Amino acid sequence: MRGWVESCGRDYPGYGGRLTWSLDRDGEFTMDDSGQELGHCATTTHGDEPKTYNIQILCFMRPLSFQQTLIHELTHALTNEFRIGDKPKIEGFCNYVAYLYLKHVQDSDPARRAEASRAIKRMMENTNKEYGEDFRYILELLGASAEALTWLSST
Repeated sequence: MRGWVESCGRDYPGYGGRLTWSLDRDGEFTMDDSGQELGHCATTTHGDEPKTYNIQILCFMRPLSFQQTLIHELTHALTNEFRIGDKPKIEGFCNYVAYLYLKHVQDSDPARRAEASRAIKRMMENTNKEYGEDFRYILELLGASAEALTWLSST
């Protein structure tokens, strides 16, 4: 996947050593939930030192699904950095940020429009409380607002 990221003209993500990420096969993807997760962000605190973040993403995804998942997990890292990552509806909020990216792709990239539309449809139809219902609640509340972090901080 590193080659795919670099072929897009981007550097392989890093955060000065504080953010690492990996692509893992299903057997190596050691999450503690039902096995439906595509990604996970683990935040580690170090006393007075800055936090570190490790993002795991399940491999064998299409590039747009990878980007959607990475954005969701990076939003976890960002909200944890701002000390608001434990707010109610955090999973819905992370999906909301990923939705904003997919909406941008849908509106601006004709080659990937159909794929982005299908991903958005799946998000809209998700019946899970945190990932679906909370996401739709936030989307209805905020629309495509740039003030999303301000809203999350105030809840």
